[in-house]
Amino acid sequence: MSGDLEITSGGAIAVDTGAMREVASRIAGVGRTLTEAADAIRRACEALSTSAALSARVDPGEPAAAIAALGDLAARCDADAHGVRLMADAFELVDLAARQRMEEPGGADPGLQARIDALAASDPTVGRMAAHLMAQWEEQRFDADPLALRRAAAEWSPVLGPGVAVAGAYLLPLLATVAAGAAFGAERWAIGEVDHRGRGVLAPGSRLEGPAPAVSVQRIGGTAAGAPRDLAAAVRRLPYGSSAQVRVDRFAMPGGEQRFMVFIDGTRQRAGGTSEPWDGNSNLRMYDQRRTSASYEAVRKALAASGAEPGDAVDVVAYSQGGLIGSFLAAEGEYRVESLLTVGSPVEPQLDDGTQLAQLRHRDDPVGNGLSGNGSPGLSGSSDSFTVRRDTGAADLFGAHGLDEYLETATLADASGDPRVEALRAHWRELDRAVEVESSLYRAEQPEGGS
Repeated sequence: MSGDLEITSGGAIAVDTGAMREVASRIAGVGRTLTEAADAIRRACEALSTSAALSARVDPGEPAAAIAALGDLAARCDADAHGVRLMADAFELVDLAARQRMEEPGGADPGLQARIDALAASDPTVGRMAAHLMAQWEEQRFDADPLALRRAAAEWSPVLGPGVAVAGAYLLPLLATVAAGAAFGAERWAIGEVDHRGRGVLAPGSRLEGPAPAVSVQRIGGTAAGAPRDLAAAVRRLPYGSSAQVRVDRFAMPGGEQRFMVFIDGTRQRAGGTSEPWDGNSNLRMYDQRRTSASYEAVRKALAASGAEPGDAVDVVAYSQGGLIGSFLAAEGEYRVESLLTVGSPVEPQLDDGTQLAQLRHRDDPVGNGLSGNGSPGLSGSSDSFTVRRDTGAADLFGAHGLDEYLETATLADASGDPRVEALRAHWRELDRAVEVESSLYRAEQPEGGS
């Protein structure tokens, strides 16, 4: 293990501005109470002054000191309340600006700009604070192993050209950029280029286009099992290292509802042109071209073969290329994806609050960190969504992308006690109410020549 575990809500800023404003209101309330206490002491002193006997028993300096102290505390409360309100406005401004940044051209909410303008005009400090927060995120989003993508560039640059599809299974146009920056700042150059191209983040409602490539899917086994108990157990269920690429667990719930969990593996073959649907061609089609891939179609066929119908509840656990597939499943909305756990995924989907999005990412992973652009500037998914990050210190080029490393990260997250992690485990535990459980492993193949 290397590096400290960090669990965040994702995005540039993860703050409940409503709660901040409630805190400001309570601080202001304390200030008013202190002012009222000072006024009460002042009135008591005035009452005492009407009696010479009582006045003689009171040192006039003591109540004056108490009134001054209470007034000072009240003023500090007012200042603190004002400061917290400014912070809430700044955080909201950052959030709104992030949403605007992620809007599709022509699809912006007309009220969004008006609210942004109102916040910016409310106090000049708000705009300055928001700019500082965004600049801080832009800087910290590159906090990774500074050699991760440089090492990738060093390996990829000699094979640019005919062999580039083999060496770089994801983004061919980006490889030249990475190689060009290998000598200096490649890691920031590459992540910035991903961000510029907009491929690391899936906009709301993103869809894969084009006809589905030919692919066949066959059930090759499976044993009944309940829901995974924690993140590590879910990662272990990925069909990594087996002949299957997809596992689907069907849960028949009381009352007749059917729910599903699908576990999707990552790239099996970096080259294209073979019978393996989980290849470099599928990566390229989904990541850079936003076109339907053979692997994506295979997962849809596996779900259908297990009895899943459009609108059914599905929980997704997905690794690497599987993260691409699972993210598009959640974004497209054919199924009601209630939770999405991605492991080293090259993208981050922007989802509504109906999906709990959980992401395991390594800062020194050139796929999960580099190709995703280290996430989006805005929040995604339900309020329980979270991102787990750490540095692995792996020496190999793709060592930090290895499933064993991510299994260790999942184990650390399980032991963290974080309530968002517990919320996901509690959601999975609901499946224990099932009256029948069926697990199926699926093997997919495509015609030689690939997609």
